Amino acid sequence: MRAPAEIQIRTTEEIIADIAVELGADPATRANIRSMVKVVRDLKNLSPMVGNSRANVKFAKRVLKQIDELEKLFAKPPDGAVLEMLFASKQSLQSLPVDPSVERAEAVAWEARAWR
Repeated sequence: MRAPAEIQIRTTEEIIADIAVELGADPATRANIRSMVKVVRDLKNLSPMVGNSRANVKFAKRVLKQIDELEKLFAKPPDGAVLEMLFASKQSLQSLPVDPSVERAEAVAWEARAWR
């Protein structure tokens, strides 16, 4: 039996360069590739779902069903809906000229009323 071959781990920059050859080398594409490579590397370090496999499958199916429903809901928001306010980071809200907590609370309340 042969000894396992030593796996050469490529750097993020090497991976980005290879993918960029196929997709294009503009800065936006490279930034997207970089974030995707980071996600894959982060996923590698996570432990797998363990425990009751049936319960895990049932849970995962419920989550995916809700994601599908939300994608459909967000595909056609009502006129004037400011979805960015619902998902904006605190840093981006701090750049607003008004108090972000008040503005966010008003936007969330408006969205809730509009979607009922």
